[in-house]
Amino acid sequence: MRFESRTANDPASMTSKISARNAPRGHKVERATWLLAMFTGVVAIFTAALVVASFLTIREARRASSEQLGVRTWLYVDPKFNSNELEHARKHLAEQLDPYVPAKRTEVDDDILNFFQSVGVLYKLDLLNKELAESSFSYWAVGYWEAAKVYIADERRAEHDESVYGEFEAFAKAMQKHKPSLSDADLKRFLAAEKTLEIK
Repeated sequence: MRFESRTANDPASMTSKISARNAPRGHKVERATWLLAMFTGVVAIFTAALVVASFLTIREARRASSEQLGVRTWLYVDPKFNSNELEHARKHLAEQLDPYVPAKRTEVDDDILNFFQSVGVLYKLDLLNKELAESSFSYWAVGYWEAAKVYIADERRAEHDESVYGEFEAFAKAMQKHKPSLSDADLKRFLAAEKTLEIK
């Protein structure tokens, strides 16, 4: 007479064996999930670092490009100011402003005022290196602004436009932070020096 093991068909025993076989597999799944989460986090951190590095690189490249443009603009503008053409205009304007005769307003040579108007626009738009502009033009910008203020006021009234030479005014005021306003005696000396310019 053959007896079969009772445990062979025991449901509880079978469940226990199945759970025992699946236990290692469950640990593997949990480990894989954890590794995936860690990898995803590392990738996210790396991506964020890459974005920041790219942003900083682009910003630095733009800053360097802006500085180069400002220097190149100055390299064009500075020789223009010291050219024979503008030295002649400076001398002529100094003669017309010392003293200024309102009746001869329409005869005033305004080339140098237009030059500083253009410089003011470039300075405002950050297209001109500020340190070089201050070093090269502050003395003359302040001097000619002080000397031409009455003439410019007359021009604004005649044109019914308060913006006439507005960028020159803004530039001169910015330069006054480095060069204080001229006294009457200082202004006289400034114009006298400009009138004696030797044109090459």
